[in-house]
Amino acid sequence: MSTETQTLTFSVTVDVPPSMAYHAFTSNTALREWLSDGADVVPKPGGRMLLLWLSGFSMWGKFTLLAPNEAITFDWYGSDEPGPTRVALAFEPDGAGTKITLTHAGIGRD
Repeated sequence: MSTETQTLTFSVTVDVPPSMAYHAFTSNTALREWLSDGADVVPKPGGRMLLLWLSGFSMWGKFTLLAPNEAITFDWYGSDEPGPTRVALAFEPDGAGTKITLTHAGIGRD
């Protein structure tokens, strides 16, 4: 049994204000427009997150932090994945846009 895990961090700047970037991760409609084929989210601490893809992959989890327009954290339970992971998003104003930093921790857990 492996106890070693990986953390991946990615950043991108998008040409929208932080409020719109935050909305893209907390709205059923917005998530279906850019990320998944199906979405059912309840954006409040402890609220559910369910994303579905036509490929058969799905993820479910719960929001653990919601700081409007600043940060989101949620647990990630992916179908066929060995265990739960944690996704953290940070939204920072960057000129006329927003720098989004995504950190996915706990990858590779048995």
